[in-house]
Amino acid sequence: MLMPVMILIMLPFFVLSSVLEAPTATFSVVVSLIPPATPMLMLLRQGIPPGVPIWQPILGIAGVLVTTLLIIFAAGRIFRVGILMHGKGAKFSDMASWALRG
Repeated sequence: MLMPVMILIMLPFFVLSSVLEAPTATFSVVVSLIPPATPMLMLLRQGIPPGVPIWQPILGIAGVLVTTLLIIFAAGRIFRVGILMHGKGAKFSDMASWALRG
C-alpha cells in the first residue's frame, strides 16, 4: 500500500540530473511545477545561476497548496464514509468513489 506514495516521493530524484543539466528547459519547468516535485526541484532550479522568473515559484506554491487542500478534502470524505463501515475492508475503487461522490 505504501509503494504508490514512495514512487511519488522518488520521482524528483529520477529527473534530478536532467534538471541540473538544463534548468531553463521546458521539461525542467514542467516537472518542477508538478506538486510532489515542486519543493525539491524548484529550489534546485533557483540555486542555479540563471534563476527562475518570479511567476514560477508563485505558481508552484499555489499548485502545492491547492493539491494539499484537495487531498485533505478527499481524505475527509473517505474517512467520513469509511468510519461508518465497520468490519468491511475498503478497496481503492471504493475509496475513489467515496472521495468523488461522498
